[in-house]
Formats: sequence, structure tokens, C-alpha cells
Amino acid sequence: MKTKLNLCCGQMALDGYVNIDAYPGDGVDVVCDARELAYDNNSVDEVVMLHAIEHFSLDDACMIIRKIFAMLKPGGHLIIEAPDVFKAVKNTPSGEFDAIKGIFGDIAELRKGKDGYQHKWGWTGALCQQELASAGFNVSEVADGISHSHQWRDFRVIGFKPNGGAKNGV
Repeated sequence: MKTKLNLCCGQMALDGYVNIDAYPGDGVDVVCDARELAYDNNSVDEVVMLHAIEHFSLDDACMIIRKIFAMLKPGGHLIIEAPDVFKAVKNTPSGEFDAIKGIFGDIAELRKGKDGYQHKWGWTGALCQQELASAGFNVSEVADGISHSHQWRDFRVIGFKPNGGAKNGV
């Protein structure tokens, strides 16, 4: 049986995945902060982070990416989707609040005291691709995001752990 993790799932629980979030909620299987995630090296087949990476500082996000690389089996993959700050500014329709929300987070939820909705770093698809490559991933795809139906704003990056398992395929 494959081990697939939906890391920082929020309200987007996925069938066939272990749904993990720092906050308890419907569909959350494991309550755990992504920075404290503990799976054995080479034990996980797939990790998805859909609109999650932007909720961490750059340093924390890079550390999480490296942790995921170690946890993944050779040939395993990581899928990241997030708002692309450059696309959000460039492509925003006139008066479109979703562009600003994509950069800073959901102000309506933040006003309710839900600080988990705050974005702590501005990503682009190219920056995410670069960071995954730096962690040792082979990046097979950089495309428009699909999970939130904001292709005009979001990116999707898929990185594979090389079959040799070593950083940068060495």
C-alpha cells in the first residue's frame, strides 16, 4: 500500500491520503505542524501541499521541503500549489480581490483570529522550482495551479526524488 500525505490539508481532505494539518477539523487524520512531521526516510510515496507552502516563512518552507525529500522513497514525488505573486499582480482582473488574497492571505479569516490564513512568503513557480532543485528534486513540471481554480494566479510544481535517492541524482 502506498503512503500518500496531504500535508497542511486545511479543509481540503483527499481520499486515499493521510490528511495532516496543524489544526483539527473535518477530514484531518493527523494533527501535526508540518515542521514537526516525522516519517522515516524513504518511506513515503507522495506528498501534496496545496496552498500550504506560502503559510510558512521562507526558511521554514525550505526546511520542510528538505524533510519531505528525505521522507520520500526514490521515485516518489512532491506536488506543491500556491499563489504566484508575480502572476497575481500581472493577471489580476480589474478590482479582483483574489489577487491580493493570494499574496497576503484571507483577511476575512484573519479578522476572525485565524492566523493560520496569513501568508508569510511570496512564491512564484520559478522560485519553487529552484528550491525543489536545490533540495535534490528533479522537477518534471511547472504549470498553472488547478486545485483552487485560479489558473490565472496559481502555480503547480511537481518534483521527483531521483531513483538513486541522492541529492541532485549523484
